[in-house]
Amino acid sequence: SALLRRRGEVRSLAETVIAAFPDALVVIDREGAVLVFNAAAELMFGYAEAEMIGQPIEQLMPAGFRAAHVRDRAIYESSGRTERVLTMGVGLGLTALRRDGVEFPVEITLSRFVAPAGPCFLALVRHAARRAPQAPEDTDGSRPGVG
Repeated sequence: SALLRRRGEVRSLAETVIAAFPDALVVIDREGAVLVFNAAAELMFGYAEAEMIGQPIEQLMPAGFRAAHVRDRAIYESSGRTERVLTMGVGLGLTALRRDGVEFPVEITLSRFVAPAGPCFLALVRHAARRAPQAPEDTDGSRPGVG
């Protein structure tokens, strides 16, 4: 029928958008198992999508943060908090872990949604720009190295 064909077209479009999205996009279920891992996530973390599907999201975190993340995820899930979007890592020094063991700074925007199988989280992951330290303010009007 036309409705089924249209649903198929929408599903195909959604898959294309996810694959083409420029930021790493990862979807996990309430237990933290990876359900979606787009091409940008593959490039960022060094894992193929097929390797990550079903794996715990904590695999992408430095070892020292994994247990706390499992605990915090459980606390959040049972807290009844209702905000749909959370931003994490901005100014917090949050790091992620690539397949080769290299840690790198990230900023994550989390969105909670309910899928037919239950609650899920969509994470948009961006490599945090390493900002150069700012020069101290010029307080006396002199400029170092001039004159």
